[in-house]
Amino acid sequence: MKILGVVAVLPVAVGLAAARPAEAQAVEVSPAIGYRAGVPSFVDGYGEGGDAAGGVSFGVAVDVRYAPDRAVEGLFSRQVADIVFRDVSNTPSRVRCTVDYWHGGGIREFGAGRVRPFLAGTLGLTRYGQAGSSFYRFSVGAGGGVKLRPSPHVGVRLDARLYTTIVDGDTTVGICGGGGCVLYISAGAAWQADFSAGLVFAF
Repeated sequence: MKILGVVAVLPVAVGLAAARPAEAQAVEVSPAIGYRAGVPSFVDGYGEGGDAAGGVSFGVAVDVRYAPDRAVEGLFSRQVADIVFRDVSNTPSRVRCTVDYWHGGGIREFGAGRVRPFLAGTLGLTRYGQAGSSFYRFSVGAGGGVKLRPSPHVGVRLDARLYTTIVDGDTTVGICGGGGCVLYISAGAAWQADFSAGLVFAF
């Protein structure tokens, strides 16, 4: 349902585009798939640790241009991660967890030709969730990449982002598995790197 919220903003973005000359392509929608690594460690109800491996990520970015080389960006990205716990008998158990980023910020392009390097900065919320339980924390993101635009309306986007999520040492959550329930994330800040590739549709 939350993905529908991202889709819902697209008509607004298209409306903003209509107020600019057609040749400006004021709105870009970029669905992408990638790989995310660097998920934080967790601690369960028995005091045992667990780690989530890196995995596939997917999402969409919407850029609304307000200058020839600058745009406001809205971003949604999701990863489904498997957290592996070991109980007191050292028996592993696996819990599936989603890690979402809901971010907004800006993007700055360099050049106006077919190859356009860019830098981006965003901030927003990180959501950790599993089986109906979730919690949110503030996060920031930064990165860059390149847009390859062989035509004015369709292209390819390569993106690399680093996300930092601020978490407390005693955050209570409700993520449970066969070895117990997660009580808190054992880190003051959680870092993730995301590398993605996708298409660009410009309007």
